[in-house]
Amino acid sequence: QDMNCIETLARVDVLCVDKTGTITEEKMAAGDPVPLTESEYPRERIEAVLGAYYHMSDAANDTERAMMERFRGGEEWICRKRIPFTSATKWSAGVFKGEGAFLTGAPEFIMQDRYDEIRESVDPWTAKGYRVLLVAQYHGDPEPGALEDYRVVPLALVLLSSKLRPDADKIFGYFREQGVAVKVISGDNPATVSEVAIRAGIENADKYIDTGTLETEEDFLRAVQEYAVFGRVTPDKKRSLIRALKKLGHTVA
Repeated sequence: QDMNCIETLARVDVLCVDKTGTITEEKMAAGDPVPLTESEYPRERIEAVLGAYYHMSDAANDTERAMMERFRGGEEWICRKRIPFTSATKWSAGVFKGEGAFLTGAPEFIMQDRYDEIRESVDPWTAKGYRVLLVAQYHGDPEPGALEDYRVVPLALVLLSSKLRPDADKIFGYFREQGVAVKVISGDNPATVSEVAIRAGIENADKYIDTGTLETEEDFLRAVQEYAVFGRVTPDKKRSLIRALKKLGHTVA
């Protein structure tokens, strides 16, 4: 069995990796919120919302752990409903008695067709390699997979960062020398992932795409040949990427 594994690994010519915990260290740090409408929703109010929001969080992933460490308080808020984060929806929600509903998550997934309204606020941060979360109010009762963008009121951005693993460039340099192409497959914004991958020395890391734009098998076959970084990947899109690589004759790890 061990020999079979070794022989298979020796034939690998494409290595697919995640960003957080692979290229970067697992521990993330959350910064101060960046208000989008400070006159209506000042920083103190946003801190209170996030304190309550993460007070009732179960810290299911690295992002939520970082947010729980940064934002505390809110014990007096009563949570009526909690919708956990999933890799498919890329947002979570809390509905509080007397306060309303709030969302946190990927800006594009929360804003949907209205993303252009905040794009200029988000893009400079993603270009620097930050993971950006949007905090928003929701006028209604949020349901997974059924957010109505006209009910969303964007309130603030929260920037998260993590350090590169100290040996990342050495490890990816080894794979480059061995003729193994590295593909970065991440749920994060593709521009953010690209910036981090470039710093890690991954070849062609400046070539990135949002997998939300890929639909057909032909789309995926073309993309895996043209790009090294794939952002906003959902579980089904990840499956399609791997299938496309294999269909092109690659041995994928």
